[in-house]
Amino acid sequence: MDEKSEIDETPEYQMKLADSTDAEIVIGFHNKIHNDNRELEQWKWEYETTHPNNYVFSIMLDGDRIIGSQGMIPIYLNIKNQKILTGKSENSILDPEYRGGTKFQDLYEFAMDNCAKKGMALIWGFTPAVKVWRNKLNFLVDPDCMFESISITNMSSAISNFKNTDWPTKRKLALSIAAIISSVNSFFRYHSKGVKGDGIIIEPKMRDNSDIKTLFARLKEKSPNLIFIEPTAEYLAWRLKDNPNNDYITLFLYKGSELRGYCYFYLDKEKKSGEITDITYLDEETGTILLKRILAEARQHKIGYISFYGNVKNQLISSVFDLQKRLGFIKKKHMNAFVLRNIAFEDEKHISAVENWYMNGLWTEGF
Repeated sequence: MDEKSEIDETPEYQMKLADSTDAEIVIGFHNKIHNDNRELEQWKWEYETTHPNNYVFSIMLDGDRIIGSQGMIPIYLNIKNQKILTGKSENSILDPEYRGGTKFQDLYEFAMDNCAKKGMALIWGFTPAVKVWRNKLNFLVDPDCMFESISITNMSSAISNFKNTDWPTKRKLALSIAAIISSVNSFFRYHSKGVKGDGIIIEPKMRDNSDIKTLFARLKEKSPNLIFIEPTAEYLAWRLKDNPNNDYITLFLYKGSELRGYCYFYLDKEKKSGEITDITYLDEETGTILLKRILAEARQHKIGYISFYGNVKNQLISSVFDLQKRLGFIKKKHMNAFVLRNIAFEDEKHISAVENWYMNGLWTEGF
């Protein structure tokens, strides 16, 4: 039987796997619930571009009306030197009119069963809904690992950005005061004694995709248990070059023939904000050069602030936060928790150790 034709029914609702033929109603449902303007191109990019046979998108129907959705983006992770198919939990929505009971749990379990059929070894994601994922969906939940750092790169743009939000007045005022302090702090730290950078070349493209695999092999010498996104050419093209949401800048730092570090970031010139999606390096000198280059780009375009998101419990990510602090960034806990549920990976202890997960903004492509 064709997988899509498998439909679970109860007297109340139906659950089925959706594909691009259902995308319009799925997007309409998302936009209605979130008051958003998501487009078909974004949905297709997210689910059908790189691994069109591996994604899982489940929907719940009351007659012809969609009342719930649950997506799982196929992402290959490197775990214990193995390329492992996993699912990133996204588009977890239940119509407010239908909340209560077990509908959301039923939809999620339906999605999990189909993830197992696709060969996904585990499911992971980020959510502020800690109690639901822990108590009702039986996920491992860590609410204390994901942090965000911010550097104010243009004070007037940052304050203007804060004023134009719908945040409470007290929060706007607090952030504006913090922006002034951070701006002064960042200026002096940014212009403090630098590094020599002898023999270093920064290039916009990677010379060979094997360079990044060699870089991660070196990083694993420092952190043998590291869990990271498999950096295949196919994945990087999908995540960065073909991304319909952001126009990424990529920098690769070489010393001789060796890739010592890289960064991916974007600058939203309309909103005057930016994000360091990934900054990975072998040594502090490389990290400092890359960070100063990012900050210089942000200042040149009068970007108000630039942020970074990552797992503070991971040793390598924690060192990024430490370096950023020395350059004037301010760090704070993020509202999102990391959630994880194992399906078939043999070493539960290894994946349950949150400190092994090399998570940053690269992991946040979904909706």
